[in-house]
Amino acid sequence: MKKLKIGFRPAHRELMGEAFAVEMREFYIKKLSSIKEMELIYPDENLTKKGLVRDLEDSKAIINVFSEKKIDGIILGALNYGDERSALTIVENFYNLPIFIFGTAEPEIPKDN
Repeated sequence: MKKLKIGFRPAHRELMGEAFAVEMREFYIKKLSSIKEMELIYPDENLTKKGLVRDLEDSKAIINVFSEKKIDGIILGALNYGDERSALTIVENFYNLPIFIFGTAEPEIPKDN
């Protein structure tokens, strides 16, 4: 049986706590990668800062990776709110694929913002 190639977009909103987003990214990559029938495709730390999608520039980079890997579907993860414009850009480029979007429990807003 052929494994499904699923693109995972772990989103981070800059003014929110980055450490929480990194922790959630690692958690979901571990959980989703345990699904034997699925190959998870996601940005690594060389493609985007800490492997998170923060803005339109990051979304363009992950669109290229998703296109090269010929993904079968997309999981959009809003790890700490996320950036809506980068999500929309990805969805527009893969409008013919199934898309699943989820958000985590909202982290506490950092007090220094």
